[in-house]
Amino acid sequence: MTTKGAGISIPYASPERLDGSRPDFPSDMWAWVSLFLKVRSSAVNVCVVLTRSAQIITGISPQGQIARIIKQLPPADISSLSMSTPFLEMLEQCWNYDPLGRPTIEQCLTVVQSELTEQSLEVSSVTLEGHTSRVLHIAFSPDGALLASVSDDTTLRMWDSGSGSLITTLKEGHSIVRLAFSPSGRRIALKSPAQLSIWEVAPESSMAPPRGQEWVRTRSKLLTTGSGSLAFSPDGGLLACGTGFGQILVWDGSSGALLSWSQACNYPVLGLAFSRDGRWLASSWSPEVRIWDACAAASHSPMKSSLRPAVTLNIRPGIGGTVAFSPNGLFLSVGSFIGTIIRIYNVPSWSRLTEFNVGSKANSLTFSPNSIRLACGTENGDVEIWDTQDWTRVVTLNGHRGGINSVEFSPDGTRLASCSDDETVRIWRVKPKTISTRT
Repeated sequence: MTTKGAGISIPYASPERLDGSRPDFPSDMWAWVSLFLKVRSSAVNVCVVLTRSAQIITGISPQGQIARIIKQLPPADISSLSMSTPFLEMLEQCWNYDPLGRPTIEQCLTVVQSELTEQSLEVSSVTLEGHTSRVLHIAFSPDGALLASVSDDTTLRMWDSGSGSLITTLKEGHSIVRLAFSPSGRRIALKSPAQLSIWEVAPESSMAPPRGQEWVRTRSKLLTTGSGSLAFSPDGGLLACGTGFGQILVWDGSSGALLSWSQACNYPVLGLAFSRDGRWLASSWSPEVRIWDACAAASHSPMKSSLRPAVTLNIRPGIGGTVAFSPNGLFLSVGSFIGTIIRIYNVPSWSRLTEFNVGSKANSLTFSPNSIRLACGTENGDVEIWDTQDWTRVVTLNGHRGGINSVEFSPDGTRLASCSDDETVRIWRVKPKTISTRT
């Protein structure tokens, strides 16, 4: 059996069709994959291909759901189409010899709609090279002018976030696993497995962004902490550190005096984040997320008994890794330590709103400044961006050749930075495609 349309003529019959069995949706899944793979490397409009394949599969008319979506999109050359991981997985499942192993029509329509939405976005990126080992964490300066990155190569590098040019390199002499800018942008905290260092702009420097010679190390604390997490409070008054041995330490952000501590667990504290209003401090490890009263942490005496959490969220094993509060104060996102699920909680009721599968371990989460996007850096090297209104995937950014360790939006929300085991940093821009109208 053959189908003709849009200049394409290929066999698409599934094995059971050839055997004379009654056609059904699983059979047509075979047809869809055959059609798609046949034209993937040719200069065929992706919208035409998906429209035609949708008609073959479901009998949807040009007025149907998929056709309406496609009609609003600009043309795209299928030879340049970068298919997302969920879409590739769906294609592989569709081409299952066993009809019962192929996805349902509802599953396919969901993935196709998401894929078509991605094709209406224009993605560009700049790659920053210079680190000689995996890049573990990144952070924009509060004014967005600088992007800082730290690595196993024992250095912190500061980049011009607009041009991508290297501004300076600070050497610590040991692996750096986390960094955090103070809200003023004139202080940086660096976390290594055995030390916490504070670098500051030299007193005689008055301009920001500072240059290399203007940064000096002002304090170092020797801590047997292992890997962990690090965060300044929004007002810069507190600096919190989660250790590899389950401790949460809170210092005065200016003087460095220890204010409070808690032996939260016996496992590494994998995630740590302050809410935008500074009221809450969230910490995460598998299988718990604990919410701490940041005001109580600031006033607590380290000589007394350890601080107690205000709320404990019991989550299933495998959940409990990276955490992030939305700037609007409505959501807390929790990534997975070994699994592929992201959970979203309401603030301040702490009830679970939803959860979704990103297909790979979520190493880092960050919300856009306007809270309408959630970005996720995954172990498979993809950066996924999700819509927080309906929690659907907007786009998948491909390009890294190793797992993503950190993602962060710029303060103005126009750029998204990511760093990876492939020793590079990328700065992404994602915007709607401009559709030219021919007359």
